[in-house]
Formats: sequence, structure tokens, C-alpha cells
Amino acid sequence: MYHAPDSARPSHLGVSVASLQKLIKKIRKRCKGQTRHGCIDWYTVVRAVIKPKTHRTESSYVERIVRKHRSNQRKYVGPANVFVSHAWGEDAIATLQALEDFGNSHQEETLFFWLDICSENLHQHATVATEEESTSSIWCGVQIPEIIRSCGRVLAIASHGASIIHPHICDRLWCYYEVATAAPLGLPIQVVMPPALQATFTDKLLQNDDMLEQLQKTVNSTTATATQPRDVRELRQCIAQTDGKETTVDSAMTVVLQDWFVSVGTMLVESMDASAPVTDKLALLDQIVANLTRAHLHGRSLPFYTKILDMSGQEFGPKSIEVAAAHTRLGETYGVLHVLEKALEHHTRALEITQEAAGDTHPTTIKGLCHVGAVYAAQGRPDTAMKHYAAAVDIVEAMATPETRAGAPHDATDVELLVAAFAYNGLATAQRRVNDVNNAILTHNKALVACMKAIGSGEHHATASTYLGLGLAHIEVVDSEEDLKKATEFLNIALRTRLKAYGDTHPEIADVYDALGRAFRKLNNYDRALDVLHTALSIRRGTAAATNLAIACTYNELGRVHSAQGHFDKARHAHEQALAVQVKILSAEHPDVTETWMDLGSIALLCGKCDEAVVQFNNALSTRARTFGDGHRCLASVYSCLGNAYHTKGVHDKAIEMYEKALQISNDAFGSEHIQTYTVLEDLGQAHRGNGTYETALTHYDRALEVTHAIHGSNHPATARVRHSLGNVFESMGSYRKAIDWYSAALEIRLKVLGKNHLDTAAIYNDLGNAHNNNGDFDDAIVNYQLDLEISLKCLGDNHVSVALAYGNLGLAYERKQQYTEALQHHRKSHELLSQPGMDVQDYYITRAKADINRVDALLPS
Repeated sequence: MYHAPDSARPSHLGVSVASLQKLIKKIRKRCKGQTRHGCIDWYTVVRAVIKPKTHRTESSYVERIVRKHRSNQRKYVGPANVFVSHAWGEDAIATLQALEDFGNSHQEETLFFWLDICSENLHQHATVATEEESTSSIWCGVQIPEIIRSCGRVLAIASHGASIIHPHICDRLWCYYEVATAAPLGLPIQVVMPPALQATFTDKLLQNDDMLEQLQKTVNSTTATATQPRDVRELRQCIAQTDGKETTVDSAMTVVLQDWFVSVGTMLVESMDASAPVTDKLALLDQIVANLTRAHLHGRSLPFYTKILDMSGQEFGPKSIEVAAAHTRLGETYGVLHVLEKALEHHTRALEITQEAAGDTHPTTIKGLCHVGAVYAAQGRPDTAMKHYAAAVDIVEAMATPETRAGAPHDATDVELLVAAFAYNGLATAQRRVNDVNNAILTHNKALVACMKAIGSGEHHATASTYLGLGLAHIEVVDSEEDLKKATEFLNIALRTRLKAYGDTHPEIADVYDALGRAFRKLNNYDRALDVLHTALSIRRGTAAATNLAIACTYNELGRVHSAQGHFDKARHAHEQALAVQVKILSAEHPDVTETWMDLGSIALLCGKCDEAVVQFNNALSTRARTFGDGHRCLASVYSCLGNAYHTKGVHDKAIEMYEKALQISNDAFGSEHIQTYTVLEDLGQAHRGNGTYETALTHYDRALEVTHAIHGSNHPATARVRHSLGNVFESMGSYRKAIDWYSAALEIRLKVLGKNHLDTAAIYNDLGNAHNNNGDFDDAIVNYQLDLEISLKCLGDNHVSVALAYGNLGLAYERKQQYTEALQHHRKSHELLSQPGMDVQDYYITRAKADINRVDALLPS
């Protein structure tokens, strides 16, 4: 009678390495000359070895081994603890050799492999014995998951089809099913390669820095197949039942291949002959990290970069240029991973070595200063970053112009020019971060000139960063339609050059789409903004860097577009997704998270949730104050936001207190004639207007007008905004004619700079309507309200709070004119829009609109 060892059922038994070695000998003996497609496949092995050996007892191969080796069966058979996934049409001996190597490399474990041709009873199940036979659904639906859970590990054999870059595991639907079964259970899934393929793998790796990237592209469960159509149907059904989505299975398979690449790379490095030249080992390591970097697996590359650093130190000395380069690469990788202290440590060490080995004016030293500056900028320390970038630029500008150097080689000139551009772009980025945007544009233009001299073309990947920087700077410096269109022109050049250089799925393409989304938002082209931002989001989700901080930037920009559209629930959701990524990577106490807190606070404020907004803004304030100190320039904007919240809440004294703090910081940090100072003066004017202290409000607005004239001149959106605000104050004072004069002056500028179809223009038409209505000029009021409504409908669509309120204003004007039928029509339209499902609006507005309807309805003749 048969007794399974350790109480294992026959179908859960596996074979040891010793059994595999015996089977290899039997196959070579019995299948000699029976090759198909150049190898002995498993169909041949089943027909020539397995079935003849088990025909008399009609048992599985493992049961036969048990009977034959009763005295020492544990040497050959035991409870399976490794499930083997393999292709039946591939080389059986190569598969067994791969398993043998795996077993020998894990001698600390007692391994028993669940190999279907050995563990299944091929006489009782309709399991494939020929390519024409089908697989029993019981193995797909019930037995396989049970066996995988019992084994606790899956081992997939990588055999190659047309090339090693397209292994058959990516074609086999069975393999996807087995991965889909194991992955949700958290079981390890490994890939092993037959020994004969390892040399081919190494050769391919040394020739291709995109081998892993290409390998990942082969993953597609929707195109994978099985021998029999019935298997395909049943496997797809089972995959759907395991985790519900083929994309989830593909993600799991991609991780399996990434793990395989890393393990093979590690094994190849460790197995290189000790006498092999270090340069050969470094070449292999360089290719491994190049592949991992292209596949955005920066964290997986760190151990290999550390090996490069160690080997370079041993071969070239601890203060060599090669060691500096290794430190730089480690610094860049830690920077991408946002481990900024480690990034700063490695970049600083690289800079020290380079300065000593190559001198202060060497291009690598200049780039080293910029790398250190970039880390300080990422840490939220723009002042320190600026010092390093400025030092790099000082070196560039102190050096003689490359073209004038006698005998200077052309290549060296190009390198020096491109390094100069790198330094200029870094400095300009730091200038943008401290709101010195006009100088940032000048500095970016210096970078562009250097690039043009080096490459002689406007559309080269080396210029893309400069055009991106110019686009961002033009977005930040002005709100005029003309300059925003100039920004989109620069960004589209950056997009074209990067698409040409990197293809359409690279993260740097997403960076440009983010910037375009911001430009389109400011142009009130919200549909276009959403389109490019969703493209950016798709790119970021499609890379291994989907949890990188960059995706939080995309979510935040999406939130701002939704907020501008009045879709506050969508906006809040987008910002909360950004916050989740930032907190996971940075922690809730990191200063970079404060921008998201402030966005969430702004949405709460727009929804009338002033107390919630104050909480969010205070979160940002405490984090920034703790990080940078109480008087740092970055606190000014937070105090302004807190002032806005208290002003909206009607607590004007508290709002004025917050604005005064913001003004003090702005004056100290930026001076009295700076855009930040002008903004706070406007806020103070608004708060004093709300407090009823109109003369003080006029004083602040007059000062704001002086500042904006000094900075921008008379025909600028900022100047129009102050004139608009002055009109608001005079309207509050009851001086409607003066208010109309200021509104008209502001309208003239906005029509000239922004054009008719802009929301800021609509806002002035609305206030002109209010002033005329209060002054008794009802026909003029109706004309201006109609213009406000037309622009709002064009820019926002009819599902927006601003549109609903514009209808309400028209209703009030018609009511004052005693045209009650028209008034009732517009009040009803306002109430209808405000009451729509999904309209994120305060109840106060709905109640007021209903009261307007009831009041006018009572005035109509019965």
C-alpha cells in the first residue's frame, strides 16, 4: 500500500534535485534522436519516458519513485514546496537543468519541485500529453490554486522565443494565471533561466541599455494564449475571478520580470571571475543601472551604484574623478527617490573630490555646484540653492568666452557651453522659487543662447529644459493672454523636442504636460488643461515611478483646474490624492506638503467652510515656521491665506492682523516695491473695506497702485486689479459714480490685455452692473450683467455657480426696473442651476434665490 511522506497527498508531492538528475539521464537515453524544433520537448518526454514508466500501475511519476525507493524515498520525493511554471513546447532538459541549478544554489533548504509531468497522474486526468489534447478545467479552477498555496512559492522557467528580450513566460496565458493566483497571496514568484541562456543574456545586456524596458513591454495578458481555445476561455475566466482585472495581473507579471532582471544582474556580477578586469565589471554594472534607470526603477539601482562606487575607489583611488562620478550618480538617484539628506551627502562629496582633482573651473565642478544647489532647492531652501547656482554662474562668466580661446577644440567648446546653460537654468529655477521671475527669464535666455551656440538648433533635447523653464517663468510673471500664449509656445517647443528625444511615455514628457495644464488653466481653457493633465497622469501611472512625487504635482494641478471650474468635490479629491502620495514619501511634516494643505484650504474657503480653511492654512503655517523660522519669506503667502479665510468669515480684525504679518515679512524679504508686497497691500485694502474703514482701505490701495505702476506700468492686469478694487471701495462708500469711473478704467486695461472673453473681464462687467444698479441706471446694469453672463457661459459652461449668480443679478436688475416677468424668469433660472445635483454651493445662495422667486412672484398681477 502507498503511504505519502509527511501525510502529503500524491498530487501535492514534489521531486528533489536528485530525482531531476535521474530524469535527465532517462530523457537523454530514451529520447535520443526524438527532437522537435531542435530540442526534446515535454510532449516527447511524456510519450517516451513518463507514460511508459507509469503505464502498468497507472500512477503519477512521483508515486512510482516512492514505490521504487521505499527505504530512502525522502531523498527523491517530499511535500512540494516549489511550484514550477514552464512551457511544454520548450527544451525539457534545459528546464530540468535550470531547476537543478536553483536547487543547488539553495542547499540550505530542502526543496521539492511540483512539476506537472512528475506530480500529476497523467493516466487519470486529461492533462496535455499531446498538443491536440485539452486540459481539464479542474486543474485550472481548483487544483492549481490549492497546490500553489500548498507550495508557497512559484518558479517560472524563462525560455526565449525570438530573442531573450521576449521570454515565453510573457506569451503563456498559463503563466499569467499562475502569477495571478500567487501574487494576491503574497507568495514569492521567481524566474530562473537555463544555464545555456545565461551567456546570451549577458551579451544582450552589454549591448542594450533598454533591455529591461523592452522586456516590460512584452507583458500583455490580453495577447497571451494557450494551446487549446478551451484553455484560453477557462484561464481568462479564472484570471478574472482571482483579482478581477487583467491590468492587475500584468502589473504583477511586470514586478516578477523586474525581480528576475535584478537577481540575474546580481548573479552575473557576483559570478564574474575574480581575475576579470575591473573595467569589465564596471561596464556590466553600468549597463545594469542604465536598464534600471530607463525603467524608472531607481530604488533597485542603488545596490549596483554602491558596487560601482566601491570598485571605482579600489581601482582608481578614493579621490579620483571616477569616484566623484559614482557619488554624483548616487546623489542623483537619491534625489529622484527624495532621500535628500543622502543626495546632499553624495553630491557634496562629489563636488569636493572634483574641485581637488580637476579645479574650480572644470565643467564637472560647475555641474557639481548645480547638483548641490538642486538638492537645497528640493529641500525648500531656495536661498542656499541660489548661492550654489550663483557660484556656478560666476565661474562660467569669469571664464573667457570659449570661441575666443586660441586652439580650443570644438567638442570642448560645446561641452562648456552646455554646462553654462545647465548652470543658468539652475539659477533661473531658483530665482523663480523666490518670485524673482523677471530675472529668471533673463537667466533662462542666457541658457538658451549658450545652447544655441553649442548645438546650432532650436529643437534639440538639450534646449528642452530651457524652453520649459521659460514657459514656466512666463506663466508666473504675468497673467496677460499675450504672455500666456508665449508661455504655451515655449512649452510646445519643449514638448516637441522631448517627444523626439524620449518618445511619448517618458516622465519628462509629463513635466511639460503639467506646465501646459497650468498655462491653459490661466487662459481659462479648462477642457484643454484637463486633457493635457490627464495625459501627464497616464504617463506617470504607466511608469514604475507612479508613486513618485511628480504625480502629486499633476494631481494638484488637476485640483486647481477643477476648482476653477467650480467642481469642488473633484478638486478636493485630486488634492487629497496628491497629499496621500506626499505624506507617504515625505511625511506630513515636510514643507513641500504645505502647498497641498493650502490648496485644500482654498477649496474649503470657496465652499464657505472658513473654519476648515483656517485649520488647513494653520497646518501649512506651523510646518513652514518649524522648518524655516518665524520670519521666513515663505510664511507671507500663508498669512495672506489666513487673512482671506478670516475676511471671508467676517472676522475683519483678525484678517487685518494676518495681512499685517504678511506685509512685514514681504517688506523685509522682498522690499517695498515687489509683487508679493503689492499683493498683501491689496489684501489689506480688501480687509479694511470689509471692516468699514474705507479711508484706510483707500490708502492701502493707493500704495498698491504705486507699486504696480513701478513694477508693471499702467497697462498691466495687476494695475487693472487695483483699479477694480478701488472701485469696490467707492461702491461700498456709496460713491457709485466714482466706482463706475474706476471700474471703467480697469475694464479698459483688461479688454486690451486679456481680451473680452476672460473671467477677469467678466468680473468687472459684474461689478459695473452692481454699481449702475445701485445708482438707478437699470438699463446700463442689465447691459453689463448680460456681458458678464455671456463670458461666464463661454468660459465655464452653464453648470457653474458664477453663471447661476449672473442670472440672479439680472433678475434683480429687471426687478428694480419693475419688469417682473423677466425678473422671475432669471431668478428661476438661477435657482434651477444652484439646485442641480453636484453643484457644490452654499445653502445660503439657494435659499436667497428661492426668496427672490417668492418676492417677485408676489409682485406679479394674479
